This record gives sequence, structure tokens and C-alpha cells, in this order.
Amino acid sequence: MRNVWVGYGGGSQLGMVLTNSDLTLENSFVGWSANSGVYASNASSALNCNIITDNTTYGLYNSNSTITIDARNNYWGDASGPYHPTTNPLGAGDRVSDRVLYSPWLSVPCGAVVYSIMGRIQDSNNQPLAGALLAANSGQATLTDASGYYTFTNLMTGTYSVTPTLGGYTFAPITRTVTIPPSASAQDFIATQNAVTSTCPVTQALDAVFVVDRSGSMVGQPMLDVKQAANLFLDRLDLLNDQAGVASFADIATLNHILSQPDVTVRAALNNLNAIGGAAMGDGITIARQELTSIRHRAVANPVMIVLSDGYSNAGSNPLTAATAAKNAGIRIVTVGLGPNVDSVLMRAVASAPTDYYTVSGRDL
Repeated sequence: MRNVWVGYGGGSQLGMVLTNSDLTLENSFVGWSANSGVYASNASSALNCNIITDNTTYGLYNSNSTITIDARNNYWGDASGPYHPTTNPLGAGDRVSDRVLYSPWLSVPCGAVVYSIMGRIQDSNNQPLAGALLAANSGQATLTDASGYYTFTNLMTGTYSVTPTLGGYTFAPITRTVTIPPSASAQDFIATQNAVTSTCPVTQALDAVFVVDRSGSMVGQPMLDVKQAANLFLDRLDLLNDQAGVASFADIATLNHILSQPDVTVRAALNNLNAIGGAAMGDGITIARQELTSIRHRAVANPVMIVLSDGYSNAGSNPLTAATAAKNAGIRIVTVGLGPNVDSVLMRAVASAPTDYYTVSGRDL
């Protein structure tokens, strides 16, 4: 079966039901069902080169315990692939059940025409500015290279806002709005270094909230490193003058300990965290911001958020949007990348400044 469109489900709230079938589905769209986009029962079907997206429960659910559905080379709504809590916890596309062979997947729809946005950032002396972060409203982010150039690739038809940031600089224009096609080049910015201002005394009290990634990608050594890093930081706090709290995120975010004296109860909240599920980093940052702006925050203390993560987010709100809201509230964000495959681009973007991003193991903090 080719070139069909299945949307919004039916009476069963299922988009397509495959029962005792060996049907092959190609070059089709399955989306917007209130339950599963494709429901397979005793089916040995194959799916190839389809768009399966925006289905509420599953993109593809296989109810059979012995048959595996071949669903390789499909687009699941996001370049990171379909979400599976064990085999692809970082996938932001439609969810797949067990016994679905989905890898490799397509990062863009089959046969889609993609475009790029390119530009350069220079300072007021026409010197290249390396390490500046550029964020697009599509959720993508990239850094300028040593020559000041940046590139966004694999962009679909649409209108994009591109905004640069780097601690200590302001940019002109503040943002650029680009409509593609065609691919756009020369989307340049001029960076002006801000005047240096004095920093707070190192002896000023702290109100610090840890934001701990407890998603499935942190299982094992990464979670051990997170706990060690956080406990080392607690060792350096002043029991009389500082406060600490704990927020964490997986599929959902929670406030595990309110701001209080950094005692054994804070350590227990950290040490009892277990890694499983997706990663709603933006929601974790939001909960920490709410705690750092609550009645428990003291006006005499510096509010600091410490995000410990591998930098991947596939659920909840946009981490960059959440981080911007926290920074606008006067909160300094320090990010610490842990794990074998840290998304340093996102972690740098979340941090308040390039010097507020670290990639270390717990024993090195």
C-alpha cells in the first residue's frame, strides 16, 4: 500500500489496525490519532518511508509477543527518532512499543527537500567571534566556529528566528527572521562587548537548587557521577549562611527538596534519585526557577541553579525557553555535563555564560 493518508483515528481512536496482515506500507502519512497511529495484532507487516507523527499514545504499537514489525527508515516527527523508554529514551518523535525494529530512522521526511541558514558573527573591529551560541525557534542550536561562521542544516520550508547569545556581548540585530526556501546565507551579526561590571563578593550567601537529570540515559555511571558532584558541592556550602534545594526531571519534573539548610535531608533527596524514562529538562529548570523565586529565597542570597545532565531533552517544555525565563528572573545557571555523550551545544546554551558550563565527572568537580 502506497501514498495513503490516515489521520485522526476512528471510533477505536486508532489510525490503522493491522490484523493477521503482511501488508507493506510505504510513502504514506499516519498522524493525529487519539490513541495509536498504527496498531498491529498478529501482523508481520513492514513500514518504510512513511511519516508517522503526532499520535497521542503510540506511533506504532505491536501487541504480538513473538513477531517483530520492520519499521526502519520512517520519519517519526523528530530527527532524534521515535521515543522508546529503554532503547531510545532521547527520541522526541512518536512512541513505539517493544518488538518494533525502527533503527535506522529518517531525520527528515522521506524525499523531503531541506535547506540551510548560514552566517557569520564579527565584533565591532571586524574580528570573528568564536563560541557564540545561535538558537533557532525550531529548537535547533549551533555554535560559531573559530572564524565566526555558523550553519543550520536540514531545515524544512518555513520561517525561522535566529538569535545569538554569548556572555558579555550584545548583538545587532538582536535576532534575524529568515523564510526558506531558498537556503539563506549572509545572515550576519555584529557583537559588541559589554562594559565590565563588578561581581558579587565570594562570601555572599547562596540559595542553590540542583536540577538533576534522572532520565534513562543517565543509568549507571552517569547517575553515580551526578550524585558525587552534587555532594561535593554541598560539602563546600556554609551550613549557617547558604541554602540548598533539589529538583529533578525524567518524563516529568519534580521538586524533591525545598530550599533549606544544606543538611542530611538534602543529601538524601539527591542520593535517592533513580534514572528511568524520558527527559523533560525544560520542566526541571522551570520548577527550580519557581523555587528560587518563592518565599524561601532570601533577598541577601545569590540565586543559583546547577543543572547536572547529559544535555538531552525529549519531553516537556523547551529548555532554552525555560532557561531564558530563569535568567530574566536574575538566576545564575551553571551547567555540568556528565555521561559519555554530552550535548555540549544545549548545555552551553542553558548556562548563563560560557564559563558557567563544565563537562566533568563527579570526582573532578
